[in-house]
Amino acid sequence: MGFLKDEKGVALPLVLIILVVAGLLGSALWSYSVGDLRQAVREEYRSRAYYLARAGAEALARHIMRYPEDVEAILEGGEQKVSEIISLETDFLGKAGELQVSLQRLDSNHIAVMGTGTEAGVTESVRIVLATEGFFDGVVYSKGSLNFHSNVLLEGDIASGGTIKLPNNFNGSYQENLSIDFPPPVFPDEPEAYSGDLSAGAPLEITASPLQAYRKIHIGNKQRLIISAQSGPVTIQARYLEMHNNGSLECVTQAGHDIILVVDEIVLKQVTISGDGIVYLYVRSAANVQTPHAVISDQARLVFYLDKGCMMDIHANSSFEGLVYGPEATVSIGGNADFTGAMIVEQLKGIGGNAKIGAAGTEIRRKYSWDLLDLDYGGYWLVYWTE
Repeated sequence: MGFLKDEKGVALPLVLIILVVAGLLGSALWSYSVGDLRQAVREEYRSRAYYLARAGAEALARHIMRYPEDVEAILEGGEQKVSEIISLETDFLGKAGELQVSLQRLDSNHIAVMGTGTEAGVTESVRIVLATEGFFDGVVYSKGSLNFHSNVLLEGDIASGGTIKLPNNFNGSYQENLSIDFPPPVFPDEPEAYSGDLSAGAPLEITASPLQAYRKIHIGNKQRLIISAQSGPVTIQARYLEMHNNGSLECVTQAGHDIILVVDEIVLKQVTISGDGIVYLYVRSAANVQTPHAVISDQARLVFYLDKGCMMDIHANSSFEGLVYGPEATVSIGGNADFTGAMIVEQLKGIGGNAKIGAAGTEIRRKYSWDLLDLDYGGYWLVYWTE
């Protein structure tokens, strides 16, 4: 009985101790939960700020890669110019936190895009470095992968936005995974109307004129169409230009007097370009080079501009000499074809079911410089991200 009396009054202190301990544990758990919640909310804000900064930087970088000619204007225009571009490129402004994007030139070949996002007082920053070396000064740049037939003769530097399978006969350097967004070519405005058809006589000569527009130009059997810029520039537009196997197109050039020919579709057979000037050929839809006997004098030049989605075929046993600029176009080269010049295209591939470029006897050689184009900038590509 004495033992039991000693136990009286012990339960109440024990209960109080348990309640105090439970309270302390509950307070600790509550503090931990609140701190964890605050940390989760902060991480959410940090994530939002980061992706806001990244989206803004990507928007400006994407614009520059698409329109590299805008770089100087962006550098000079500062924050206002950047805001205008981002507003056009995105739809998230005004729906998120604060965003600041700026552009900085690092050196002659590199620029940096900085993006800073702020969400509920939490700030994150990112940086994209873009590089350029002016126009790709090689024989072939293709945004898509390149797969040359093993016995193609390839002379000159090449680059691709994808992978490259080289031929056995290769003399030059190559770069893979070099994705450059070159600006699209700017085409002359279309005429208000096309006046009719033109059939070449024996011969028919077109001389200096501001603009002549035809629905169709046909150069028949043993007929010659002469375009002469000796007395001034010549501009001709046509929906379609076709040539008979024995017909011929002769362009007589002179330095300072351009010959500009704009067509939707064209079929070339026998072509002669003489003098010391340049012939600019703009093609909107399709160009076919079929077994031509092309003669281009040492000083004369031929420049092809290919519009977005345009297809240019250099058929088997055909030859082409000049520059081809179609960063959103496709060029196909058949077996035993001869390409002399340089090209910047979205895709260079083989003709027909064979995905390989060229076959026995196909030769691709570099000639001419991109300085012939009235462009003083090249494309930009992404080098790396920093955070």
